[in-house]
Amino acid sequence: MGAILALLLLGSGALMGVAMGNVALVLLLVAFVVDAPRARVGLTRSPFVWLTLVYLGFLVLQLALGPLRPAVPMAAQFEAFKSYIAVGYLAALAAGYWLYRKPEWQFTVFMLLPAGLLVRVAEKWQPGDFTGALYGHGRFRFGDSAVDFGFWSLVVAIFALTLIRGACRMRSPLRRNAALAYLVSVFVLALVSVVLAKTRSVWLIVPVALPLAAVLGVGPRVPRRYWLRAAVAGGLVLVALCLAIAWGAGDIIAGRWEKGQHALDMLVQGNWEALGNGSVGLRAKMAYEGLSIWWQQPVLGHGFASAPELLAHSRFEAVATRGFRHFHNTAITIMVEHGIIGLGLFLALFVFCVVTLFRALCDDVTGVAGGVFVSLVAMTWQSMADHVIEGYRNPFMIALFCGVAVALHLSRPGRGGDQLSAAGRQ
Repeated sequence: MGAILALLLLGSGALMGVAMGNVALVLLLVAFVVDAPRARVGLTRSPFVWLTLVYLGFLVLQLALGPLRPAVPMAAQFEAFKSYIAVGYLAALAAGYWLYRKPEWQFTVFMLLPAGLLVRVAEKWQPGDFTGALYGHGRFRFGDSAVDFGFWSLVVAIFALTLIRGACRMRSPLRRNAALAYLVSVFVLALVSVVLAKTRSVWLIVPVALPLAAVLGVGPRVPRRYWLRAAVAGGLVLVALCLAIAWGAGDIIAGRWEKGQHALDMLVQGNWEALGNGSVGLRAKMAYEGLSIWWQQPVLGHGFASAPELLAHSRFEAVATRGFRHFHNTAITIMVEHGIIGLGLFLALFVFCVVTLFRALCDDVTGVAGGVFVSLVAMTWQSMADHVIEGYRNPFMIALFCGVAVALHLSRPGRGGDQLSAAGRQ
């Protein structure tokens, strides 16, 4: 019962606050340790477990080397270590184990996930937020950065589409209609939030993520004779969304497009001085700086939380004076801080999760695997323009998403899942 409550708490609190997410992860980990005699039978057969242990061991080694890197205070290194532990797939292992043991709760947990957006908007709403973003230069934030709020709104829209597949399977007409009304309401709010957050990296993934989510969630419920009509209707909705983005932020798009094109031209020519200090120019400079710094210590990197200190001493004045906390690219940030070994271990676990989810799409009856798969694809895209292992929500969401992959992996025949289920029944 404690593990179920922790899963529900993680689902409802992952998008809302540090305390709720941390409490849920601690409860899941404690329940996992208590249940270790049963877990030991099946989990040791999974390569994910051993790869996770190797990665966690590497992170502990990096923390132990912290005193040899005096440029970064140990307190800052320890805070970064805690974030990486959540993304170090230990949390995913604990959450995935209980999602496997309690598969009937998976759909409920992810139905609670979009509620975080509703609660955040209701709690932070101020008069003039909508009109300011619609007619002025304001952006939807609601206590967040516009980038984070826009991206997580897109994730909510993805799940609102894919979970329709599971909602339509509910036997009770009342529950089914209530669930569909909830998902449609959340989807509309999420779309408005994506548009008015005015984040280009999120807008660019919309034409791929939302149609893919619609195919996985709504597509199976549409009879074949209506596929063409459904495709046309979906295309019209997507066109309307793109037109709304163009109408709501046309001036911003035009201005940033011009600056971005100029920055790319200067980048091709190798003219760093004329590159400019727009978002594209700064990201290009940070990428160049990050690769140069990584090459100084390519194996183990410079250690936890070293990115802010290294960026503060950048050769580019615009980068050094902005106070950036990372290189606005997840792969480069991991390479700088943990070297090629850290990046290799992180990517190995991440690719394992994505491949496992992809294989499960055909048998996905609730829409959970589809929503997680599309969300991880979106996070991969976002990681090229931001660092997804930062803030309180990103580690929680990665732990929850990869936990689904762990549960699906354990459910596959020959992976120890049958033995684990037998142990649980004894």
